[in-house]
Amino acid sequence: MMILVRYLDGTYDMVMNYHLDDLIRDNRIIGFERANRWVTIGLDPVRGSGGIYLGQDRRLVEEQESSPVFS
Repeated sequence: MMILVRYLDGTYDMVMNYHLDDLIRDNRIIGFERANRWVTIGLDPVRGSGGIYLGQDRRLVEEQESSPVFS
Protein backbone atom coordinates (compact mmCIF):
# COMPACT_ATOMS: atom_id res chain seq x y z
CA MET A 1 0.00 0.00 0.00
CA MET A 2 1.28 3.47 -0.87
CA ILE A 3 1.27 6.29 1.70
CA LEU A 4 1.63 10.01 1.05
CA VAL A 5 4.46 11.50 3.15
CA ARG A 6 5.86 15.00 3.57
CA TYR A 7 9.63 15.36 3.87
CA LEU A 8 11.49 17.93 5.99
CA ASP A 9 12.02 20.16 2.95
CA GLY A 10 8.26 20.34 2.35
CA THR A 11 8.14 18.04 -0.66
CA TYR A 12 5.63 15.20 -0.89
CA ASP A 13 6.09 11.65 -2.10
CA MET A 14 4.29 8.33 -2.20
CA VAL A 15 6.15 5.52 -0.40
CA MET A 16 5.39 1.89 0.33
CA ASN A 17 3.87 1.44 3.78
CA TYR A 18 6.75 -0.75 4.98
CA HIS A 19 9.12 2.25 4.61
CA LEU A 20 7.08 4.45 6.95
CA ASP A 21 8.59 3.25 10.26
CA ASP A 22 12.12 3.83 8.96
CA LEU A 23 11.28 7.32 7.71
CA ILE A 24 9.75 8.25 11.07
CA ARG A 25 12.60 6.71 13.10
CA ASP A 26 15.25 8.47 11.00
CA ASN A 27 13.42 11.83 11.29
CA ARG A 28 13.18 12.12 7.51
CA ILE A 29 9.50 13.11 7.33
CA ILE A 30 7.31 15.63 9.14
CA GLY A 31 4.02 13.90 8.42
CA PHE A 32 2.01 11.36 6.51
CA GLU A 33 -1.56 10.78 5.42
CA ARG A 34 -3.78 8.25 7.18
CA ALA A 35 -7.06 7.06 5.75
CA ASN A 36 -9.03 9.62 7.74
CA ARG A 37 -6.59 12.52 8.35
CA TRP A 38 -3.09 13.97 8.13
CA VAL A 39 -0.62 12.99 10.90
CA THR A 40 2.11 15.39 12.07
CA ILE A 41 5.14 13.64 13.56
CA GLY A 42 5.81 14.83 17.12
CA LEU A 43 2.31 16.24 17.48
CA ASP A 44 -0.05 13.36 16.74
CA PRO A 45 0.21 9.86 18.24
CA VAL A 46 2.03 7.40 15.99
CA ARG A 47 1.74 3.68 16.63
CA GLY A 48 5.00 1.88 17.35
CA SER A 49 7.09 4.94 18.07
CA GLY A 50 7.55 4.18 21.76
CA GLY A 51 11.12 2.98 21.91
CA ILE A 52 12.36 1.90 25.35
CA TYR A 53 9.90 2.67 28.15
CA LEU A 54 11.59 3.63 31.41
CA GLY A 55 8.50 4.64 33.38
CA GLN A 56 6.36 2.69 35.81
CA ASP A 57 4.84 -0.43 34.28
CA ARG A 58 1.10 0.17 34.69
CA ARG A 59 0.10 -3.40 33.91
CA LEU A 60 2.62 -4.86 36.34
CA VAL A 61 1.34 -2.58 39.12
CA GLU A 62 -2.28 -3.52 38.42
CA GLU A 63 -1.42 -7.21 38.46
CA GLN A 64 0.45 -6.90 41.76
CA GLU A 65 -2.36 -4.91 43.38
CA SER A 66 -5.06 -7.34 42.26
CA SER A 67 -3.17 -10.54 43.09
CA PRO A 68 -4.54 -12.26 46.20
CA VAL A 69 -2.17 -12.55 49.14
CA PHE A 70 -2.19 -15.88 50.93
CA SER A 71 -0.81 -16.20 54.47
